[in-house]
Amino acid sequence: MTHPRTFALVLLLAPALLVACSIGQPKAPDAKALLGAAAAKVEQPGSFHFDLTQQNGTTPITGGIAMVSASGDIATKDRMRMNVKGKAGTLNLDVSFVVLPGAAYMTNPLTGKWDRTTVDVSALFDPSTGLPALMRAVTEPRVAGTETVGGTQTYRIEAKIDSGQMALFAPGAEAGHAVTARAWIGVADQRVYRIEVAGPASASEAPNMQRRLELSRFGEDFRIEAPALQ
Repeated sequence: MTHPRTFALVLLLAPALLVACSIGQPKAPDAKALLGAAAAKVEQPGSFHFDLTQQNGTTPITGGIAMVSASGDIATKDRMRMNVKGKAGTLNLDVSFVVLPGAAYMTNPLTGKWDRTTVDVSALFDPSTGLPALMRAVTEPRVAGTETVGGTQTYRIEAKIDSGQMALFAPGAEAGHAVTARAWIGVADQRVYRIEVAGPASASEAPNMQRRLELSRFGEDFRIEAPALQ
């Protein structure tokens, strides 16, 4: 049986014990400040690799191609290569792009041969410009926890965003659709390593449309040159 004096002592010490425990726990950083710092990092000159995947839908890009997924490297803001898996009607396509200052190249979806094209980075997929705007446009951001992404410890941020701000993922984005956004930002370096967006960018997209963008290999020396034309 607990002695009355012992019980009273526990009641008196409980608040102090709670305070001591809370002092030992690091305070979660401000989510909006983290997003702002990560957006600024993306805007700085530098190279990175990206992988974009989509579920329950596609995104139209140049040449009538409906993009299913894409992966590529950005060396500078006007030097990029990208491989796209897409559709044209019922036909599945694999198309590659190389964009350089003053020149662009695309493989023929049927023959795989390289040819010149007039497309630029913004007409394809450009995380170096669209991503900062997306991160700054979210509302109600909060740090929901920490997770490891590709071996890097990150903060997971959850937020809301209006679909009209999703030009990064969908050039024809329309305002008025509530979308859930998540971002994984490095604890040590404040770089964005992953973005997920759940919800439609326009009325033509499925309500359960989901997109995931992963960034990696920051600062690597990507040699992106003009392909040999045949």
